[in-house]
Amino acid sequence: MLTMNGIERSMLVAVLAAIAMAARAGPPADASPKGLTPAPLTQEQGSAKDESDTEQANCKERRREQFQRDVALLDRYLHEEDLQEARYGALGEQMKQIDQANERLKQLIANGRDLLEKAKFFEPPHQMPDDLRRARDFNRELEQIEFRRIGGAAHEIQRVNDDYDAKLKRYRQLVDGAAKMPCDLKND
Repeated sequence: MLTMNGIERSMLVAVLAAIAMAARAGPPADASPKGLTPAPLTQEQGSAKDESDTEQANCKERRREQFQRDVALLDRYLHEEDLQEARYGALGEQMKQIDQANERLKQLIANGRDLLEKAKFFEPPHQMPDDLRRARDFNRELEQIEFRRIGGAAHEIQRVNDDYDAKLKRYRQLVDGAAKMPCDLKND
């Protein structure tokens, strides 16, 4: 077994250090650039990169659109009360339609009672006159139309409330500084 004395060990360390320094400082022997050229992407890697790039572009677009909506929201409603007033204005038209439909429905129901009273005189074996039957059927159709109008207005009231609830929530988040942007919401 060979043993090295202290001088030999020191010389070996110095030579290795000099080689390491020369390799770092000196240009390569073939004059090629120092940096490594990355390997070309595989088809799967290329697809993954394209998908990632597309997702980032979509995210950037969603963030831009949300920023524009946020600016418009804050510009349109200076105070929360302004937003609530707008809600009540939008609901007012629907409430008016429901009130009008209810009034028409009351008239139709009263008319239906009158027609029912007249129809009582024509129980079998007597036959109801065609004009009375048509009037009764037409009255029922009109009642159904009014019920559909009321249902449509109620649906619109729900939609308006949902829309304004979302606006109010976002408005409060913006004012409180707690609003998040798209792509930040993944962990919520």
